[in-house]
Amino acid sequence: MTTKITPSVLENTSVVAATHGTAAAVPVIVVDPQGRITGVTNTSISIGTSQIGSGTLDDARLPAQGTLTAANYYGDAAKTVAIVTDAKGRIKSAANVTIAIASSAVSGLATSATTDTTNADNIGSGTLNAARLADSGVVARTYGTASSVSQVVVDAKGRITGISNVAIQIATSQITSYPTFAASATTDTTNASNIGSGTLLDARLSNAGVNTGTFGTASAVPRITVDTKGRVTAVTSTAISIGAGAVTGLAGVATSGRYDALLAGSGQPTIPTTLPASDVYEWAKAATKPSYAYSELSNRPTIPTVPTTVSSFTNDAGYLTSATSFGGNQTWQNVLSSRGRGVTYTNSTGRPIALSISVDRTYNWYLVINGVQMVYLKNLIVVEAIDEGLITSIVPVSGTYYLEVQPISGLPILKWFEFR
Repeated sequence: MTTKITPSVLENTSVVAATHGTAAAVPVIVVDPQGRITGVTNTSISIGTSQIGSGTLDDARLPAQGTLTAANYYGDAAKTVAIVTDAKGRIKSAANVTIAIASSAVSGLATSATTDTTNADNIGSGTLNAARLADSGVVARTYGTASSVSQVVVDAKGRITGISNVAIQIATSQITSYPTFAASATTDTTNASNIGSGTLLDARLSNAGVNTGTFGTASAVPRITVDTKGRVTAVTSTAISIGAGAVTGLAGVATSGRYDALLAGSGQPTIPTTLPASDVYEWAKAATKPSYAYSELSNRPTIPTVPTTVSSFTNDAGYLTSATSFGGNQTWQNVLSSRGRGVTYTNSTGRPIALSISVDRTYNWYLVINGVQMVYLKNLIVVEAIDEGLITSIVPVSGTYYLEVQPISGLPILKWFEFR
């Protein structure tokens, strides 16, 4: 029969019960003839570079080069880095070296790269751009006109340093083919006393300030104002008004207006005192006068239908319509649940609406309509209770509006009603 020996009957060895081996060390064990571990120690892992067959070494594993300081060797626009490497391809030393090349080794250089053009004698061709010329002090503009010539000052370098306009002034003897001038060429005709003949054209006369038109009618005469030069400077129409006594040949009735004066005259018509029965319509002589319905009348006028409600009015009839008037079929509506601070709303009802908004007065509130701040409600300091402030305004058709608070956002709006 085979019997298993349990650990409890085995004698302890000198090995300390623990976990042996790490990422940087391996356990070295001692085993007795019975196969038991009688000793164990941790030994650091150490292998030669020849034993590394793949991968790359970490920078920290490379030996330092004491003569190199990485920050000192970087090169710049005028320097390059000179390096010395060993057989392993490692940089053993480095130094900054100034870049120096002969001009003959550079292609594409202009002649001015090797010629001193700060000396004008070395500039042998071309012309200098105007922008490179120094200002001479002459004002840049056009000189000389039909009645003047330009007078210039030139320096030793041939540059114009001064210029001005001089009026042309020559004697008639200097004019080739001198013509015969009119008398006004040598007579000052700006003096009216020197104008001795002819008449001035209407276009040359200055306006006298009179309102132009036709004045005087069968019942009005023109009233004119004349200045010391004999010119009409004002004219108005004045109604003809004369006393009856100043008119000869009038009948007595024309001045008295009395009826008996008319009868007293000769050849006056006889006025009847009664109306013949034949001249009176039969219906007018009847004791009971006839009556007629409106529909029985001929040539009767059309009576328009008078609207009895607001909705009956139309623009074509020249009335305001309920669709655009304020107050027609509108009521106050509680819209608090669909309104908020800082949100822009648009009045799309087709008619003006009214706003009535209650807010907490401990903060600053303002209402903006169509981009314009219409209402500003300044904060009111209170001690024990919230003070309720009221903001009201009218919003035009298609107008935009929003409510904002400062300095704290997110405050509740107490009430928001709209008359819409």
